[in-house]
Amino acid sequence: MSKIAIFSDSHHRDDLLQNAIKSALEQEIDYIIHLGDIKGISTLDLIEGCGIPYQMVFGNNDYPFMPLAGSYSIDLEPILLDFFDITINIMHLPMHIDSRADINLYGHLHLYKLESTEGKIVLNPGEICGRESGRVEYVILEIESEKILVKRYFKAINSEEDFEKEIEEVKRS
Repeated sequence: MSKIAIFSDSHHRDDLLQNAIKSALEQEIDYIIHLGDIKGISTLDLIEGCGIPYQMVFGNNDYPFMPLAGSYSIDLEPILLDFFDITINIMHLPMHIDSRADINLYGHLHLYKLESTEGKIVLNPGEICGRESGRVEYVILEIESEKILVKRYFKAINSEEDFEKEIEEVKRS
């Protein structure tokens, strides 16, 4: 089993992202994906400092940071990643959906959305910054041989409580 934490649209809210990363690390994740709109070098350093493999894409607000692509694991969208026997397509804008991918991940819209058809997933994990929803949101994908568990974590932006969790199961084809 592999556990991948998915974050998006932190918009320089490193305080909220740090709290979400801490929560995700408690779940013993193997990999981090950030879907863009980091808006700060401090965010790059925060994810780099986790000590686990990661990949990020530039969002529409991240163009000033493009020269840093060689120093961090961040690049232009879309990026196809191979994990064991699945392909994950990561992007910021949802215009790069790729039918070859088992999982398409996108950000930008700031709203959690999960669609699954015939074992394929299209997912927006929501937002870290809480600008649209008033919540800090992220997702952990638990990839197993027969299924993928989509674990959505969320809490009110000013809450001191632990993250709430919802789980949806997608059968792999």
